[in-house]
Amino acid sequence: MLRGRRLLLRVALFVASSIALPLSADDTDWRDFYSPLAGFRAELPAEPEFRRAEERTIVGKLLHDRYTVDHPAAYFDLERFDLPAIGVFLLSSRQLLERAKKGYVENLQIIVDSTEEIELQGHPGLRLLLRRRAPGSLQGETRFILAGRHLYMVEGIPLLPEARSTMVERVLSSFRICLDELSPCQPGEATGSEGPAGHGNGR
Repeated sequence: MLRGRRLLLRVALFVASSIALPLSADDTDWRDFYSPLAGFRAELPAEPEFRRAEERTIVGKLLHDRYTVDHPAAYFDLERFDLPAIGVFLLSSRQLLERAKKGYVENLQIIVDSTEEIELQGHPGLRLLLRRRAPGSLQGETRFILAGRHLYMVEGIPLLPEARSTMVERVLSSFRICLDELSPCQPGEATGSEGPAGHGNGR
């Protein structure tokens, strides 16, 4: 009798989790996030966490702004690197993007299923379809875009299968560079209330 009740409880929990998982990918508080500091806007499923780092290199200072979103259904990483001017002067756009890709792949030890050259608002970029090396990892996507001396990285990693189309695609397709000197946002694209510590706007 007790064994029968435990079996029913397990079945009930399995059915409940099967119903709840798709909802966690769709039932999301989306907002139009704008960062005047990093110069981008995107639709995000939650308020991102912000971190800034500064690194000294042999060719100059490297400034790094990073916004991350840890959602139950997907993980998002939006970063901007301000490259040293001499590095941008000496290397071509293709070389800079390839170096960014190489460092990223080697550092995370991921599997890259495909790489494609892309363009965003007239800026060159690379699109990577990738998987973590852990068994059962879902395919995510990372994009590198080079705008002048600013290198952007936008990453979406689904944690649930349905999040690949419902969330990752939405964030990546909504990403826009908003640099006054290169790619200003269109009127109305960067609206919203001031976010935490003045790092971004959300609504």
